[in-house]
Amino acid sequence: WSPNAVKAALMSTANPSGVGDWNVRRGGTGMVAARAATDTVAYLSTRDGRDNLSFGFRQLRGAWSDTRTIRLTNTSNSNLTYDLSTQLDTLGLSGFTAHLEPSVARVEPHSSREIEVTLRIRDPQHLPDALSDDAGGLSTISGLLIATPRSAAAGVYTLRAALLLVPYGISDVQARSVESHDA
Repeated sequence: WSPNAVKAALMSTANPSGVGDWNVRRGGTGMVAARAATDTVAYLSTRDGRDNLSFGFRQLRGAWSDTRTIRLTNTSNSNLTYDLSTQLDTLGLSGFTAHLEPSVARVEPHSSREIEVTLRIRDPQHLPDALSDDAGGLSTISGLLIATPRSAAAGVYTLRAALLLVPYGISDVQARSVESHDA
C-alpha cells in the first residue's frame, strides 16, 4: 500500500467512542484502531490526501450548496456493499440538508467508487448569533460520513470520514456620523 493508503486506512477505521468528549474539530474521526487499520480491506480517501470532507470557512449571503467527493476503495477479492449516512451537528438549522450520492455504495474487487457529499443551507438567516462572551469562537457544522458494511467478513469494518463546515453570516454593521465637540 502507498503511504496515502495507509494514512487513509488509519483515519477511516478510527473510532470516535475512544475519545472522551469527542468532537470532529478536536478528534477527527477518533482514536486509531490499530488492529482494524492493519487488516482493513477498504478505506475512504480524497484526491488531496487529507482524507476528510472540509467545506471550509464560508460567508453565506443567501442559499448555499457545495459538493465534495470522497473515494471508497476495496482492496479485497470480493464485492463490498456499504450503506452511507452522516452523523452531524447541524447547529439546529432548519433548511440544512446533507445528500449522499449514492446512498448505498457497491464496490467491485480491487476498485474504487466515488461518493459525492452535498451540503445545502436554504436560509442562513438562522445561523447562531455571535455572542460577546464566546471569546470569538466559531460555530461549525461538523460530524462524520459513515460507511456501514452490509455484511460481516474478515477485514470489513465501518469506515468514517470527518466532515466540517464553518458558516458565518453577513454583518449588518452600519456607521453613522459622530459630531465632534470641542472643549
